[in-house]
Amino acid sequence: MKISRMCFHRVLASVLASACLLACSQKVIAEETSDKTAAIQKFCERFRQEFQPSIIRHFELEPETLRHKEVPPVVTQFRGENIACQSAGAVVVRNQDYIFRLRRETENDDWKINEAYLRETGPADPDQCGPVETQVALAELDRYAPLNINHILLDELLLLPGSKTSGWNTSDDGTVTCVVNLSGAAHHTSNGLRTMFTEVLLKFQPNRYGWIPIRYESEYQNGGRLISDNEDFRTVFGFPVPTKSVVVNLRPDGSTMHTSAWEKVYEGKGTAVPKDVFYLSHYRLPEPFTLSNE
Repeated sequence: MKISRMCFHRVLASVLASACLLACSQKVIAEETSDKTAAIQKFCERFRQEFQPSIIRHFELEPETLRHKEVPPVVTQFRGENIACQSAGAVVVRNQDYIFRLRRETENDDWKINEAYLRETGPADPDQCGPVETQVALAELDRYAPLNINHILLDELLLLPGSKTSGWNTSDDGTVTCVVNLSGAAHHTSNGLRTMFTEVLLKFQPNRYGWIPIRYESEYQNGGRLISDNEDFRTVFGFPVPTKSVVVNLRPDGSTMHTSAWEKVYEGKGTAVPKDVFYLSHYRLPEPFTLSNE
């Protein structure tokens, strides 16, 4: 079957035009991704500089009604001592050499050592405290909770080596969505925490709340999913931030495994978390050579 020269040229021109259109489209998408990523990065940098609470109170809520449960709040302090695993009046701390528990009856009392164990002979991870570096990293992330995508800050998520951001879409009401693919990304973040997801869908309303996510949907490596909705935005330290969140964990088959709801109250402005709070000497107690129960 013979093809005329004119027909051949028409086909060739059509193919070249399609290729050019595809290249231009990809260029526009790349530029849009770059522009939005730069805007988000700039927003996150300003947020970290100005949003610095010294205390965050975490209240667990009834997921259906968002009413407070009758449980004491979990408190994260960045200026004080209790930034590790805490239960009413006590704090459990773990460093490279030993694990200890401090206790006090009221906020005005001095901390007193309650229990201490050498790492080699004591129980493994009492109260499931992580090592010093992990605890400091998690405390810092909690300090910037509105930007925290399950222990990865928003701008680091977008810039994680090997991650790919695509699918930018803006709806009529100003809602912006994008998808971050992490299947080829680095396995650890800059603070040493392990990445847990293969993909994250992010949703924003930048005209109302800046680049603080109003929702994110994350897929675990085993196919399960985590969905977090941020609600009840209020102005704190000059930023509209969510004070309530509902988190749903789904099994790989789509069934609900767990639903939790939280309210966060931010108080005061603080400073960075020092590593020395994980050592007894910070509490004016001697660094021991051997330890035993008090």
